[in-house]
Parts: sequence; C-alpha cells; structure tokens
Amino acid sequence: MPVEELVHTADGLVVRCLRNIGPYENNIFVVSDAGSGEAYVLDGGFEPEQVAKAASGLNVRAILVTHGHRDHHENVGTLKALLKAPVAIGIDDTAMLSVEADSLIVDQQSLTFGRHTGPPAF
Repeated sequence: MPVEELVHTADGLVVRCLRNIGPYENNIFVVSDAGSGEAYVLDGGFEPEQVAKAASGLNVRAILVTHGHRDHHENVGTLKALLKAPVAIGIDDTAMLSVEADSLIVDQQSLTFGRHTGPPAF
C-alpha cells in the first residue's frame, strides 16, 4: 500500500496518508516535521505493520486517536509496541480505547513537533 504525500510545505510540514486501510477503509495520517523528523500518527487503528513502515525513520512522539470509535484504535496496542510511542486520546473517549492511554488530550491543547505546533487533529 503506497503512502500518499498530501502536504510538504516550505517550512517542513509534511502530511502523509495511508488510504483505505482495514475493513472500514480508514485513512491513517502521519504528520511530521522534515527538519527534526518528529511526527505524530493519527488514528492508526488497522494494519499496524504498514503504519510502522510508513513512519520508519521518524521519531514518532505519539499515536493520537481522534475519537473512540474502534476503527480508529482497534490495533493501536500493536502499533504502540512497533513504534515504541505513547498513545493519546481525547479525555471524553478514554473509556472507549482498546488499550490504556498514556496521556489524555483536552480541548484547546496544542502539540509541538519540530518547528510546528497545532491542535491534536492538525
């Protein structure tokens, strides 16, 4: 499954997408800073080996789960082990997560990676 580069800005913001992953054909995103190699994986619910391959060479700061529907986190425990990265989810959906969250995301919170700062859903 090829990884599609959606964005690559002059200041180094890179957004890649794995399209139609798993039985619900989810899109999984890898948002990174080209200069530092710091990244976040968003909604890595299925095919963790493919997601880990797409994030290869990056320093994944966390796996972010945008909400509690199972298709967004079904295999996040396996992905967490492969990437050696913590898992974060919105505080209101923590009980729905298939593994224990390492951290909780609250409204208006920003996350930093390299020279970039943005909301968890970027």
